[in-house]
Amino acid sequence: MRDFVQLVGDELDLGETLRRAGIPAGLVADDRSRVTIEQASRVVRGIWQMTGDEILGLGHHAMQRGTFRMLAIGLVHTPDLVAALKRLCEFSSVIPAMPTVRSDEVDGQVRVWLDVEEAGLDETGLGQDLSAVLLLAVVQRFASWLVSRRVDALCVELPGKQPADSAHLDLVFGAPLQFNAAAPALRLDQALMSAPVTQDEASLEVYLAQCPAVWLSRRDFGTTLNDRVRRVLLRRSISDWPSHDELARAMAMSAPTLRRRLRDQGTSVAEMKDEIRRDMAIESLSLGEESVSDLADRLGFSEPSAFHRAFRRWTGQAPGVYRSSAVS
Repeated sequence: MRDFVQLVGDELDLGETLRRAGIPAGLVADDRSRVTIEQASRVVRGIWQMTGDEILGLGHHAMQRGTFRMLAIGLVHTPDLVAALKRLCEFSSVIPAMPTVRSDEVDGQVRVWLDVEEAGLDETGLGQDLSAVLLLAVVQRFASWLVSRRVDALCVELPGKQPADSAHLDLVFGAPLQFNAAAPALRLDQALMSAPVTQDEASLEVYLAQCPAVWLSRRDFGTTLNDRVRRVLLRRSISDWPSHDELARAMAMSAPTLRRRLRDQGTSVAEMKDEIRRDMAIESLSLGEESVSDLADRLGFSEPSAFHRAFRRWTGQAPGVYRSSAVS
């Protein structure tokens, strides 16, 4: 969210949009700050209203509101995923503001890639990287919805050098990342192409009403060990969280192996638990419906002061900063 606000904020005054989303402007500059999915959705919807542009001012031309809906209607009337991808490529080539989507077969895999240079997206630095991530994520998430099953990427290719904070991209795609690529691309399993389209225009209207939240939400079907452990933790209350040994057994491995493999992925069970507590705390504080004392108790802290210290460590801010931003 910080990078996104910095990028579009160069052209737009987002002060009022951030206020309506309940996000203090000072949080945007802090790398440790976090927002809820609903807050991020409010920002995106606010920019849609300000610009009338479905690609949020990231291109040289605006994509008029309703373009995605018309494109999606065309896709739900295809028999399977390969036909939907073919139609997406055809439609994208005649929509001026939309990056042209192309597909080909490489090493027995389907490579779906974006011709961002042809579309006139920002081709340098943050603009290119962020535009590519957003667009690829929408393609992947919509494809999964379209066929009612996971469409996991075998690999995600991104132009440019690997950024220092690229770990968050694993949460977006749940797939290996390859940098310095010729174009932004998703590598997909050829076997997925025969998956039948299961949606129709009626279900599409429900889907569109949930946008952009359905594009921003953390995917619950990642296949990395990190994803699997996180799912186990999210499905149980904090008071009932399994021990490290219990988690290892659930992952069908020894406790030392679990610790080593998570360390290789740059995380640990303790870090994941902290991240889940942090996100739950931010969501509660932004809603403003729970006292800090009750929240601290629900998150497993012995006293509110311990929660205050942990929250400052997580976000660099006091809980009150998030509480004061809650939208009534």
